[in-house]
Amino acid sequence: MNNPVETKLTSPNAVRGGESRTGNESVGTLVEKTVKETYDDTLEILSAKIAIAKLDISEMIADVAVAVVLAMILLIGMFYLFTAAAIFLGELFGRMSLGYLTMGSVVLAGALFFWKVKPEFLRDLFRRVIEIK
Repeated sequence: MNNPVETKLTSPNAVRGGESRTGNESVGTLVEKTVKETYDDTLEILSAKIAIAKLDISEMIADVAVAVVLAMILLIGMFYLFTAAAIFLGELFGRMSLGYLTMGSVVLAGALFFWKVKPEFLRDLFRRVIEIK
């Protein structure tokens, strides 16, 4: 008669030397396949995260570029406004130099005010502008 131990060792599903007869794949092959798939999936995830980071950085750069262009337009507009005000005051006072001196004094007083008296106002204003975007 057949010995039950021999039957188990010679059964079609018995594991010998790391091989399984189910699906005709060895355990080593399954592990290798799983590791390769995990590695490929990890590479895909990292590639996607890098692409997202690139998009985020390009969006930030675009926001900064827009802010710089708007700041330049604002500065040019303020330059023309102050020049026009200086010319107007110069005609009002009868001498152009007095108009430019008055406007220069106003700008200097504003700069000193924000530099000495309220420096946190501009800092908070810039932070609010940055947080809005």
